[in-house]
Amino acid sequence: MADLAKLRRVTYPTYMPMSALLERELDLAGLPMPANPISTASPLAVTLLQQSAEFISILPASVARLFEAHGMLRIVPVPMKSKSQTYGIVTRKGGALSPAARQFVQMLRAQERPH
Repeated sequence: MADLAKLRRVTYPTYMPMSALLERELDLAGLPMPANPISTASPLAVTLLQQSAEFISILPASVARLFEAHGMLRIVPVPMKSKSQTYGIVTRKGGALSPAARQFVQMLRAQERPH
């Protein structure tokens, strides 16, 4: 982690879970958050990563593997000490979900894994 701290970061905005995960990992390693990261929620940030070997980012593994398979970036495996955040489904009491929302909830529940 200390070696990676020297590189320029492309990060998610602070309100996103991947940003919180990065903050926890850096904190556990005793490292500060980067002073001037490039912050974006766009998956097209990968184009920034292609610009220079001095850029690094934390990405979901499935996204990173897709771009690696197309030769667009290289994965640097870094063991994570903390677990990623868990997610829940929150709906309005008594409210009816739209068909699309209902299908989305069903898809999420189909992906549930025991912790």
